[in-house]
Amino acid sequence: GSNRIKRWIIDSDVPDPSVTQDLDQDNKCNYHARLNTENTRDLPSAGTWQVWCGVDWVDTVLYLDTKGDWANMDGQYESNVLELEGHFAQHNCSQQEALNHLQFELQGNTKGGFPWYK
Repeated sequence: GSNRIKRWIIDSDVPDPSVTQDLDQDNKCNYHARLNTENTRDLPSAGTWQVWCGVDWVDTVLYLDTKGDWANMDGQYESNVLELEGHFAQHNCSQQEALNHLQFELQGNTKGGFPWYK
């Protein structure tokens, strides 16, 4: 329904763009990090994400840096490649340090019209 929490997530599972909920079809909330937001159309360039650190969610500032541009159908420039930067060790979350400097490439849109990256 419309009461669902809107969020960006970082997950190792590929989403199924043909569904509108539980996009990775694992029937559970199992992912690396989340950012709850009402704005799911624009990429969050920086924000305090909740990162799973083995036993609990820890607030961690993550940055998504754009690495490439393309023009969408409206003539607006949007990034098609993102690089993640976070300071996981500073937040006692060194097991997620492997996420640092990962690059994500735009793959398309979900059924709900939201972009997804891999």
